[in-house]
Amino acid sequence: MQYSTSVRRSSRRVASLLLALCGVVLLSSCGGGSSMGSMMSSTTSGTGGMGGNGATGQSCAGTSCGTAFVTLTDASGAFMSYGVTVTSLALKRADGTVVETLPAAANVDFTQLVNLSELVSAASIPNGDYVAVTLTLDYTHASIFVDVNGNAVQATPLDMNGQPLTTLSAQVTLDNAHHLVVAPGTPAHLALDFNLAASNTVNTTVTPPTVTVQPFLVASVVPLDQKQLRVRGSLVSVDTAHSTYTIALQPFDADAAAHAWQLTVAVTAQTTYEINGTGYAGSAGLAALAALPAGTMTLAFGAFDPSTMTFTAAVVDAGSSVVGVGSNTLSGTVIARSGNVLTVRGGFWFMSDGDDGFERHDVAVTVGSGTTVTQETQPGANPGIQAISVGQHIDVWGKAGTDASGNPTLDATAGRVRLDVTPLFGTLTIPPPAAPMAGGSVTITLNLTALDGHDISDFNFAGTGSSSANDANPKAYVVTIPAALPLTGFALNSPVRLFGFVTPFNSAPPDFTAQTLVNYSATDSLLLLGWGKGTTMPFSSLSGTGLVLNASQLSLGAVHFIQAGPTTYDLTKLATGPTIVPDPTAMDVFVLQTGSQMQKMVPIIAYQDFSMFEAALDAQLNGTNLALNMIATGHYDPPPSNTFTATRIGIALDN
Repeated sequence: MQYSTSVRRSSRRVASLLLALCGVVLLSSCGGGSSMGSMMSSTTSGTGGMGGNGATGQSCAGTSCGTAFVTLTDASGAFMSYGVTVTSLALKRADGTVVETLPAAANVDFTQLVNLSELVSAASIPNGDYVAVTLTLDYTHASIFVDVNGNAVQATPLDMNGQPLTTLSAQVTLDNAHHLVVAPGTPAHLALDFNLAASNTVNTTVTPPTVTVQPFLVASVVPLDQKQLRVRGSLVSVDTAHSTYTIALQPFDADAAAHAWQLTVAVTAQTTYEINGTGYAGSAGLAALAALPAGTMTLAFGAFDPSTMTFTAAVVDAGSSVVGVGSNTLSGTVIARSGNVLTVRGGFWFMSDGDDGFERHDVAVTVGSGTTVTQETQPGANPGIQAISVGQHIDVWGKAGTDASGNPTLDATAGRVRLDVTPLFGTLTIPPPAAPMAGGSVTITLNLTALDGHDISDFNFAGTGSSSANDANPKAYVVTIPAALPLTGFALNSPVRLFGFVTPFNSAPPDFTAQTLVNYSATDSLLLLGWGKGTTMPFSSLSGTGLVLNASQLSLGAVHFIQAGPTTYDLTKLATGPTIVPDPTAMDVFVLQTGSQMQKMVPIIAYQDFSMFEAALDAQLNGTNLALNMIATGHYDPPPSNTFTATRIGIALDN
């Protein structure tokens, strides 16, 4: 897995959105807006404060309490920014006790959680069997931007009655076999997925655009995916002898909480650090961290081991290397460069005064001989400003301002730029040669589809090449694959996803050097299906081993396709309905909603056992209840197999 501190931007077109999708999504039938639909989720009005659902920040000590780790991620939706305030994350025990786990209310832009998970809580809570979780969101000062004809336009959030939205809650109940059990000495982990695509219906046919919101939450006592985990907090202490350090957890760029829980972070000899702009590796980095005063902000990216409930950092930032600490920081994608002026799009400001947020306009960033350039995961690198090229994701520290026309600028001539690991997606047009080049590396050529989550039409590649004739060509984008990476799975016209760095400006080809690649034979496809006003016969057969879609019902709604990499399959064009089976090798989660879609509290149950899910679904499909929509993620094998192996399934019913 590649670890990255950068803020990943999700594409604004469906093909690229699918890359980051992981977790259960349920979509309603398409209406007059631009979204694929909304989830009929469990929503109620809340109170807008900590413990807004009757939760109490209960204290406990000794053997009467245990530790609950709560992580939060997001599956992408058609948003450039989705900023709201998370006011409460409450757990409900089997006896009805409700316990708050969020250390403090925090402003969150959920588009930043598409490619990672955030450790929200490491709370010490009363022992017990916890059966449900409720996430409360405050939309009073929401910052939601959608793409309208290539422009970032702020949208107005509405409730299901078309009224301005204030506070809403989403609740999910765990199935009876997979409760969150908290006991002394045995930490528990609850993984949450707030799904943008499932929670919102976007309408861009009105001015301003509107977003009708019903928050949808998926919960699981096993990790929902293999995303990297982000852990943020102020430094408490460092234990160099045991290769650990301790922080007071402050998730989501929140200010210090009055009762922040502490977390111990493990590091290894391979952990890289950037501390106050200087790179380190291994024990030297931990020693530099130990020299910092208590209270210094830290940010770590790494992996959480659910079997041992430990977090091990692969990348650590501290001090002024944490975005927003010490000076104004912009995180975004270079879409063009002219001389020493970079055009950055899709940027997020992290301001020293705490005024963070999405920047709807392109930002002109000026660099110069006094600009310090560092490179993520490569602590000894000092590549200089020529390393900054088109397509690269960067973090920039400098002086914010505006030009004569009022457009945003950032002067980094005496500041810093960090090159972040950048994702790339395309279709293979020239596979690797049979024999590696000198040094063991090989090159491949792609028809580029997305770069750092942006559509290729966003970029101006002028100046990227050693000559104008060598400027990067998205139709023939040349990528170097180092010898250390496997070369299996590269088939002509197959989808390819890579992580790495763009070639320095004026230096292509090659255009990109990979550090990590994703084998698409093992990655998600997406099935989206709406049955219009509903059907009582969505499946031709159901069993504890799989579901078969009823081919005669597939054309009832406007949405009926499978997306596998760059290929889209229209379900109505298939001779038979696909067979959907659970993935026996993955941590599966299956979600079922029942109840009238007009009521405010629609029950949501998350199952981790397919047979339990199928039995509940079979009981609901009684000839009267209507199936409204379905979504699944997993892997699709086209005809003649026509089988979708699912890690996530979500179905909404109206009864």
